Amino acid sequence: MKKLIKLIVLILVLAGLTVGYVLYSNYVAEQEQGNTDISEDTSVEVLKIDESSVVSIEYTYDEEVILLKKAEDKWLWAEDEDFPLDQSYPEYMLYDLSNVIADRLIAENLDNEADFGMDEPKIVVNYETANGEKYVYTIGDYNSTAECYYIKSSASDKIYMTKNSAAEPFVYYILEMADVGSLDEFEAEKVTSVEYTVGGKAYALTTDSSGADFYTEPYNYFYVGGDGIKVAADGVASGEFLNSVEALALGDVVAFKPDAEKLSACGLDENTKLVLKVTYDEDVSAEETDTSVTVTKSNSCSVIVGKGVNEEGEEAYYAMLEGSELLYELSGGKSFFEDLAVDFESKLVCPISSDETVAVKVEVGNVVYFYDIDDIKNSEKLTSVFNGITGLVSVGKSDKEKGEMAARVTFEVNDIDLVLTLFACDENNYIAAFDKADNLLVSKESVDNIIKELQS
Repeated sequence: MKKLIKLIVLILVLAGLTVGYVLYSNYVAEQEQGNTDISEDTSVEVLKIDESSVVSIEYTYDEEVILLKKAEDKWLWAEDEDFPLDQSYPEYMLYDLSNVIADRLIAENLDNEADFGMDEPKIVVNYETANGEKYVYTIGDYNSTAECYYIKSSASDKIYMTKNSAAEPFVYYILEMADVGSLDEFEAEKVTSVEYTVGGKAYALTTDSSGADFYTEPYNYFYVGGDGIKVAADGVASGEFLNSVEALALGDVVAFKPDAEKLSACGLDENTKLVLKVTYDEDVSAEETDTSVTVTKSNSCSVIVGKGVNEEGEEAYYAMLEGSELLYELSGGKSFFEDLAVDFESKLVCPISSDETVAVKVEVGNVVYFYDIDDIKNSEKLTSVFNGITGLVSVGKSDKEKGEMAARVTFEVNDIDLVLTLFACDENNYIAAFDKADNLLVSKESVDNIIKELQS
């Protein structure tokens, strides 16, 4: 809503078309009749102040009164001195006020002040110096034909026009003048862990396999759920989530020191907020280290994010940096929360790579098939069988008793043997056991087709 209001105000500032055109046309006509060269320099000094002497600036923009005060060489927002004010904004205002030069005098008095927007000025700036002197700088209508603003100072009733951007330093809400933070920039493929806490439960997606009670070699990522158990993570889901984490960015500031009601509406109360910590590797060039080679160091950044509703009642996403009281809109929040909601656990039963495999033994009934890896790679049928077995996915967990063994596959991987055993379950499923995983349901049709292909 404030963006819309700001747009309307800017349009109004640029709107003095009809009156401005008539006044300016009459002025030019008078100059021409008097044979005055209007191209001559008619500039005049409206006000000149020592900007270092100014200790307060107050202006009203879109009905928001903003008072800035200087204390010990630092500008503060008078309403709340904790506000992280970006010092460049008051400095810009002072620079604009320090030496106001108009292009020409347009009126000697305020008899026709309404014609120039001085009766209802767009912006009124009150400022005070260290010795207590107070001044007013008034910005009236914008004349689009002459491409100028009408201005005056409290030093006199004279009205001037100027082609500089007189209003530009004063068209900011206080939240727009915050000294904002940012999220670290990193590449998704260099993220080593994403840890997040929701409702007191901790979760993580990590490249660290330590503590995993299963064969970890085929996996790049591991997921730790709210129960603290580490499982193999699906590569596609993990990659998409890390990409959405990389794309997160802070947007506009929407509040400072938000109250409990605001935090709740933004999904940032204690029960709903998500505390996110991203750890990533960063290359450090040799110039930044004591070594002669590029090295990698580990960095981390944290942010609190939430999903809520905006002033229009629409779904929106928000963030706060740890240690900051600024509330931001969150860019990329929709994709982040969508990717966060997926099931990260890998459903592959035994995703063993052929590059790691030395040999494979398959037992079906009383028949044993044995192949070394070269046999498999040189046979289209055996390659298909191998890919079928290692591509089996679990469709759930079984609470039934295992039936008769249907098949056993032993993979000789480097110096260890890994065994996949399939047991009868029901007309649609087998029960699979691999390494330390057990009671996994797999499609009976898929397994039977693999066995048929092997036997053909």
